[in-house]
Amino acid sequence: MIYAHEYMKREKHETRFFFFLALTYSSVLGTIVSGDLLAMFLFFELMTLSSYMLVIHGQNEESYKAGYNYIIMGLIGGFLILTALILLYFNIGDLQFVSAIGQLQTMGNLKYWIMGLLVFGFGIKAGMAPVHVWLPRAHPVAPTPASALLSGVMIKIGAYGILRVAVSYYFPSKDSITSLTDPLWEVAQSIGGILIWTGIVTMALGAFMALLQENIKKLLAYSSVSQMGYIIVGIGVALFLGYEGALGYTGAIYHIFNHALFKSLLFMVAGVIYYHTKELNMYKLGGIWKELPFTSVIFLVGMLGIIGFPGFNGYISKTIIHHGLTEAAQVSQVFYFAEAMFIIVSAMTVTYFMKMLYYVFLRKTDNEYPTLTFDISSLDLALGSVALLIVLIGLSPKFLINSLIGPQLFSTTYSSDFIIGHIMNLNVYVIKDILMSLLIIFIGVVVFMIIRRYKLFSIKLPKWLSLEYLFFLPSYLLMKNLCYILYGDKCLINEKDLGKLADKDTEKIGFIDRFIITANVLNKRYEKSIIKSDALIYAVSITAVLIYLLFSNINI
Repeated sequence: MIYAHEYMKREKHETRFFFFLALTYSSVLGTIVSGDLLAMFLFFELMTLSSYMLVIHGQNEESYKAGYNYIIMGLIGGFLILTALILLYFNIGDLQFVSAIGQLQTMGNLKYWIMGLLVFGFGIKAGMAPVHVWLPRAHPVAPTPASALLSGVMIKIGAYGILRVAVSYYFPSKDSITSLTDPLWEVAQSIGGILIWTGIVTMALGAFMALLQENIKKLLAYSSVSQMGYIIVGIGVALFLGYEGALGYTGAIYHIFNHALFKSLLFMVAGVIYYHTKELNMYKLGGIWKELPFTSVIFLVGMLGIIGFPGFNGYISKTIIHHGLTEAAQVSQVFYFAEAMFIIVSAMTVTYFMKMLYYVFLRKTDNEYPTLTFDISSLDLALGSVALLIVLIGLSPKFLINSLIGPQLFSTTYSSDFIIGHIMNLNVYVIKDILMSLLIIFIGVVVFMIIRRYKLFSIKLPKWLSLEYLFFLPSYLLMKNLCYILYGDKCLINEKDLGKLADKDTEKIGFIDRFIITANVLNKRYEKSIIKSDALIYAVSITAVLIYLLFSNINI
């Protein structure tokens, strides 16, 4: 809020921005403290609607387009969660966050469908691949304080939602479990294995796309996708290891907290750079360290945090997640490949942040910044405060465990002996872990130097390799051929609309546009205007229900 107060002085509609910022923060808190899935769902949807106003704050064509993608994806996620909520209620009869695995085990494959709906519903907000497409579009157009909120706080609520429903409904209760081999763990272990691989794919995709970016905020957005992959891996380990999955749980919660700090800090640094230069293309910048030395040091702190350099907060959570993944690999050897991918992606993280460090701060350039003068403001106060927390947590790794994570763990079904022996007495500053971290960083730096030496950063992938195009290409081929096979010349498909699915330009026709075209082709009743109306009706209905519940005596 300190940062936003200074930054928004140069933006229009400052009062409106702070109103929806406060409303978004309030709904985030409501989501966290909710005692059942219905209350969480209502606050989650309120968060989506209020944050939409932050995305479109610029009120230009790019803002509206990004906001359109964001709200449609958010409402799709809401529909998925609502569907799972209804299935849970009618099959279990209760939505309180308590163990329901005994009843779920009797529901056959439906229990996996319910969890799948919840994972994708919350995963959309979390930026999980392949439903992350709104995130890199929303960040560049939103004001920097909103970007810091979206990436630093809000997408964590998606990860928190996945973790909360998993350890509540799909975990056995303490009095019903005695060991790791208890059959009640089987469902959680199956879901956990899938989540580990989902997290690995999300990590790799986000890191790869971050390497290709030239816009600072897009690079940070794809970095957020990759970092959410770490958290999802941690959640997967927490489920897969069952009775002894406390390492995964600890790593996920720890990284949620850490990422909120260093990613908010990095977005605020990007905001300071734009605040002074009005430029976000890193290839058009350079030499910023001379003009903004304090901001440059702060960026270095955030960078060292996110790449997991020993002594900074990211090292703690990444090491814990890595330990958990190693434990999972000992149970099932297939996860040794996941561990190898974990190391590779961690090196890629170093590479793309070295790219940003070099091109924005260190590179010699002829650019002059006549209006850029170094001075201390409330922007720097906010940056310094967050940077200090990153260092303090890195130097005191047990503080969060003893004060926040440990008490949570003892309230779960995890083995108390395991928690005491492996979590409360955890020491991440051992030679083996430090050397592994330094080796990963060394590899990342070497890869950066090779890529820069041969000017590989200038390579751009062809548009037909984009996720939006590849995802909907099978739909295009299937519908085009199936319709003519079934109906011949009487096929009712609109060739003009259908042809848009094959358009390789993803900037012109994005994921949501292709989704709506697909829906229109499959069923002529669903025109884009009706979909927008349905979204509006749904949003108004949810808001009305929430207001009614707040002003009534109903105990939700």
